[in-house]
Amino acid sequence: MLKNLPLLLVIELALLLSACDESSANLSSQQPESPTAFLAETITDTTIEVSWKPSPNTQVYLLEHVPATSLVLGDDYEEVARVTETNYVDENLKSRTRYSYRLSALNNKGQSKPAYLLVDTKPAKPGVFRLEMTNVTSSGLHIVWSWPADSEGQASTVSAFIIESKLSGDDYTKIAEIAGGEPEAGYQGQYVLSNLKPKTIYTYRITAVNETGFSSREVNAQTLP
Repeated sequence: MLKNLPLLLVIELALLLSACDESSANLSSQQPESPTAFLAETITDTTIEVSWKPSPNTQVYLLEHVPATSLVLGDDYEEVARVTETNYVDENLKSRTRYSYRLSALNNKGQSKPAYLLVDTKPAKPGVFRLEMTNVTSSGLHIVWSWPADSEGQASTVSAFIIESKLSGDDYTKIAEIAGGEPEAGYQGQYVLSNLKPKTIYTYRITAVNETGFSSREVNAQTLP
């Protein structure tokens, strides 16, 4: 069949086949190099985005993770994804949890030495909490609140409690900010208000804040005559 082709076309075809064979040989003869610059880009309470630089001779990247506490107990890494890109968003994670990541490059000759990364998810935003008024008099009252729970039902991390007040038809005015911290068992916050007007309806709002978000509760109270 080649005898009927022009000589120039035969030469071009031979060169093309030779180049393909050389490329395949190069790929199959080298293992991929370990990924570098493996780092966390964006972190929330339930997601971690990781990225890395391309590794030579790589066909696919294998990303694995395990909670760090489970790793200490002897649990192994579990596969998260196999991707050809150099970034990935890991979702549906637990808040306030340290994850250990392992990243390897693969091709048809084998697997590279892995790269490792430790990342902490952020705390979930504060959730619901109890808010009420006590010791109401004609000129004062006490605001009392509990420690908020997060969306997973666990006690939230709170950086501050912001207390605001207003009269009917007015905008809220900040009257105090109380430092939060780590969850406290049996915590009951309290703020004492005085010099109020008799027989007046006040509205109070407390906002629990952390680095992920906030949660607010409102309550009305009328001072005594």
